[in-house]
Amino acid sequence: MKKSFCILITSALIFCALFAVVACDPESPDTRASRELDTSIVGVWQNAAGEVLAELENYEHESYQFVSDSGQSASSIDFSLDGGKTWMRGELNEDFLAETGRGIYLLMASTDGAFTFNATGSAEDRFPDPSTYHSGDTLSITVRVPESDTHKASAWSEATTYTLKAPSAETDGLFANHYGLFLSDISDYGELSANNFESNGFVVYKEANSVKFGKISSSPSETESGMYEYVFTPFEELGESDKAEIAKLEYKFVSKQEYSQSENGSDLLSSITPSITTFENECLILGRWTQMPEGGIPFSSSDPDLLWEYEIEIPNATTGEIDKSTQRSFILLLRLKATNDTTHSNVKALEYLYPNEPTP
Repeated sequence: MKKSFCILITSALIFCALFAVVACDPESPDTRASRELDTSIVGVWQNAAGEVLAELENYEHESYQFVSDSGQSASSIDFSLDGGKTWMRGELNEDFLAETGRGIYLLMASTDGAFTFNATGSAEDRFPDPSTYHSGDTLSITVRVPESDTHKASAWSEATTYTLKAPSAETDGLFANHYGLFLSDISDYGELSANNFESNGFVVYKEANSVKFGKISSSPSETESGMYEYVFTPFEELGESDKAEIAKLEYKFVSKQEYSQSENGSDLLSSITPSITTFENECLILGRWTQMPEGGIPFSSSDPDLLWEYEIEIPNATTGEIDKSTQRSFILLLRLKATNDTTHSNVKALEYLYPNEPTP
């Protein structure tokens, strides 16, 4: 009896071992369900910081996902930069989704000329080596729906090619300290009072129906210690080297067509808000930028699409009450153009304020 029991136990162990070998055998059939590739790449671009972003449509796959899928969400997507040879898993940028309603993924970051990945993966998953990617390299970007406990990964999509660029220089060094923060009338530069800071660089001003560039230069005051005096040079008197620097810029005006409402119906703009430069630096607003003309930038103050109105409140020191008035303005955006080797720069936003009108 004891011998028979031992034989029975031994047989059971052998059966379990054989079952485990078969279950782990890489040649054994994958019985998980197949899944279709139902997502596609809308576009790939780099923002002002050099980060690589991709927009997908049909990026949610809740019907395929279950709690047992470790570390995987309904919007997880596999990205490959070399046509499927290596890959990484990307997650939806929730901030961009909330702001735009679009499925945007951040694939690569750029730091000091080196690219890194903003995605997950492991060596077993054939995770790509970031050190192999440099400015000028052409990516072959494909996507697929990831595998799960219950489903196989989908097939890879057709490739979208994109050539990496280095981040651009910034515009800050081009514009004058303090005076370069404003878009004023040319009359405001008629006589500039001495002040205690240096200021050298471009300024932007309105003259009639044009917006133009001038330049401020400063020098120590000969009569007041610690003070500086300023000289303004209008566009027509600038040298060719200065005009060549201006020609590297491009511009657009903030229009109501682009900025009046977000995807969820709320206003994006009241005066200059962080949303403008954030959206433009990330290329989330797809309006057309224009090359800088040789003379001034034409502007029509009668164009309702470019004129903004918002209510402002100013404390009245005499009455102790709050005076309300309507502010009218237009907003000009400037940035260094992208080249074959570099991205566009961060965006500089300048607002021209018309005189306030008391609210009835």
